[in-house]
This record gives sequence, C-alpha cells and structure tokens, in this order.
Amino acid sequence: MQKKVLLIGRNNSLLPILSNYEVEVISSVSFLDSVLFNFLPDLIIFDSLLGISVNDIRLVRREKRICTALILIIFDSCLGEGIITAISQFPRILLCHEIIAKTPNFLNKLNLILNKSEKTLLPKSSFSVKKAIFYIHTHFSSQFTREDVAIFCGISEDYLSRIFRKELGIVLWDYVILLRLQKARTQLLESNSTVSEIAKECGFSSDEYFNRMFHRHYKISPGSLRKGLAP
Repeated sequence: MQKKVLLIGRNNSLLPILSNYEVEVISSVSFLDSVLFNFLPDLIIFDSLLGISVNDIRLVRREKRICTALILIIFDSCLGEGIITAISQFPRILLCHEIIAKTPNFLNKLNLILNKSEKTLLPKSSFSVKKAIFYIHTHFSSQFTREDVAIFCGISEDYLSRIFRKELGIVLWDYVILLRLQKARTQLLESNSTVSEIAKECGFSSDEYFNRMFHRHYKISPGSLRKGLAP
C-alpha cells in the first residue's frame, strides 16, 4: 500500500523526492483538522521555512489519529540548540538538512522506517544525533574531528558513528562534506570571494581537497561552475 505523507510548509522543492508517496500539502498546522478527515499520514514533514515551534510538534503528538506518525523536520538554516532540545522529548522525530533529505541513502532509510523494516532510535540516542547535527552546522566553517563532535554529544566516537548512520542512513563525515559543499556552491554563485577563500570559509583543509570533493559531487570544478559552465 502506498504510504501517505503530509507536508506542512511552502517548500515545493521537496515534492520531487516524495513522488513515490501519496502527498497532501498544507501551509500550517492550523489546517491539520481539515485534512485529517480523509487523510491519515504515515509521515509528517515540517518544512522549517515555515518556522518550527515546539507547540506545532506537541499539537501533532496530542492528536490521537496521528500520534505515532513519523515526523521529519527538514531545515535550510540550522535550528537553535534550545528548540532541538525541546523537540527531542518527543519520539519518532528525524531532523536533517534539506541537502541530506534529498540523498538516496536518506530516502532509502526513510522508506525502510515507513515500511517497518527498521525502527527509529530511542529518544535519548536520537537526541545525541540531533546534537551532532547542531554541532556540525555551527562549526562547518572550522576544522573539527569526529572526536570533537562525540565529546560535544557526551558519547564515544564509535557509538556516535553507529547511531548517526542508523538514524539518517548516511555516514557522519559524509554529512559534513555534503553540507560544506552545499555552502561552498552557494558562495560560488552568490559571492565575490575567491575559490581559495570559499574553500577555507567552508571548512576544507586545502584547495586541492575542496576541488576534488566538489568535482566528485557536482561533476564540475568550482571555477567552471562560477563561469556558468555547469553541464
């Protein structure tokens, strides 16, 4: 049976990744009651462009018809540490950046959870993953290690790596690289900084490493992208 997804927000760029699901879209939780009369979602996606509040999450979790539905919060700008802590009190909530949400690995993980082939992490472990995400987004422009992230989360490196991949279907350091590349791509298109400056500002240890990672992911060099030579 086709799974049902309720998208709450205005980010239509998310619709292509949901083509395998039956989808309904509402602009805010104020329209929740009207849609639930004939549509009970397996997955509820909050687009953070809408502005996420703990009250929105609490409202969904108190609604008996959907209280166990998986919730996914997709953000472009990282949520504050306070709201991450607050939403982590609720079970079955995933949090990730939009660029990660569109990767095959994450979409496969989402499908496995929705089809009950895999379970979500318990809230305590899930909170550690969310803390790691917060750390990554607030430190992506500086040099840090997996150990630094683990220390911030108060857990071991190996345990962090296991639960991070189990939660999101992606290796922690791949998340870091994809985020840095996305930030760099935006700067290449919107700023006058040099390629070398952008590489440094986005946390890459050298120009050579940045160029190699950028070409591997986007199939074009940073310089060529800036010149409008994208394939």
